[in-house]
Amino acid sequence: MPALLRLLVISLGFVLAAPARAEVPRWDDPAWYAAPPAPLDLTLTPDMGHAVASYIGPEGGTFSATAANGDVFTLTVPEGALFTETRITLIPVAAAEGLPEGAGPFSGAILQPEGLGLARTGWLEITPATAIPQTSRALWGFYGTGQDARGEISLPAAGDRIVIPIDHFSGAGVSIADRINLQLDRWRQRSVEDRVHSQLAELIRQSKASGNWDGEESAEAFGRDAARVIQHGWRVIASRPAATCADVKGAMHTALGLERNGQLLGVSDENLGRLDMRATFERYWSVCFPEEIELCLRTGDLPALVQFALTFERQRQLIGLGE
Repeated sequence: MPALLRLLVISLGFVLAAPARAEVPRWDDPAWYAAPPAPLDLTLTPDMGHAVASYIGPEGGTFSATAANGDVFTLTVPEGALFTETRITLIPVAAAEGLPEGAGPFSGAILQPEGLGLARTGWLEITPATAIPQTSRALWGFYGTGQDARGEISLPAAGDRIVIPIDHFSGAGVSIADRINLQLDRWRQRSVEDRVHSQLAELIRQSKASGNWDGEESAEAFGRDAARVIQHGWRVIASRPAATCADVKGAMHTALGLERNGQLLGVSDENLGRLDMRATFERYWSVCFPEEIELCLRTGDLPALVQFALTFERQRQLIGLGE
């Protein structure tokens, strides 16, 4: 047998013997939301020379930082978002690496202290020194200095301003996107809430980039797609076991995040067809409340138990599970 033919036969044998590559689910496949994480980690360089810190208390406040290139970042914390005076630092990003192909350059800010939660939604306003057209914007959120990046959703804003809602601290930013599909479903965030949020943001970005954002028909199509994404997230929550109070609190946090996403985007209840979470929440209560009782008996901290019960009931009401 000629050498070339032998080589072809051997190569064909390797191809036929190779195991089939696992199919990676897309964002519109329910399996995507339950699959193991595959995070997009950026490498962001903080510009501490242009960082600004401010103390903000329950009355709320606003302050700004300006990057070396002239981009302006303004953080607004509304009244009632914080219960105690807190030192907040706004740090412009000097450089970014690791963005998907087709995205960049990046303009963003890191918010500290990391993990700070707001009782009311604040917002980060970005005014780039060089305007970015709405059809070319890709918005990003991230943890730490770029870890577990996700797509972000913006609020309506006039002119060249970009306004990103903030419920908890890490950071956010914007880049230019030179193509409609950045194939962001190649990455999967660690939390279900972030996966849903990221895919909703990508649906919006692609609609704007393709010129299909305005108009009643486009709004209806987006509403259906957005509802489908949120439904996938609900199903993941409903299918998870509730073994500890940590499971309970994590599930409630995710459920409220999904609800906020739906409200922010105006997704109708008719489109959403929300799953009935009553049984799930009651199951969580039956697991968590005994642990809280035991903690109260051990420590004598009755106010903490009352606060837990009030918070749980308020969250049920927000999800629409009130009597």
